[in-house]
Amino acid sequence: MEGHILTIISTLIGLLGSFAPGLLNFFTTRSNNNYQIELIKLQMQAAAQGTQLQIDLANTKADVELQQALYSYDANLDAGWFINALRGSVRPVITYTLFLIWLNIELIGLFYGIHQGKNIMEMIPILWDQNTNAIWVTIVAFWFGSRMMEKYSIFPPINQPKTTVAKRDKL
Repeated sequence: MEGHILTIISTLIGLLGSFAPGLLNFFTTRSNNNYQIELIKLQMQAAAQGTQLQIDLANTKADVELQQALYSYDANLDAGWFINALRGSVRPVITYTLFLIWLNIELIGLFYGIHQGKNIMEMIPILWDQNTNAIWVTIVAFWFGSRMMEKYSIFPPINQPKTTVAKRDKL
């Protein structure tokens, strides 16, 4: 009986042994296939990123060319010194005019208060209230903050147009 058990065990070991190379080949093939699939996925991602980089580069080139075209167009406009000076003075003239209006209103208020018998220390909180302070902070932040952000590349220049070249939404 012991001989039969040994025969059965030997037969089972032989059968399992014959399956071992096939089993090993199965797992090796499966591992290789998974490796190839991951490699193809990485190659597709790299190709997609390369395409996106090319689109971004084309967009940047288009932005630069548009900005240069705008500057070139503006530089070629010559309507004489008076019209050119007038075109360049619109914003500064409006700024200075509004500042002078504000200054006159504040001075009139100051002189009126002094004429009513108030001293300057009483007039300061009336003339320079929270609303006036908020307006001045906004103006200073607008004029000088945008230049600082441009200088340190936090935001692009305010007047810089942004163009796009065939940009597709990501899925």
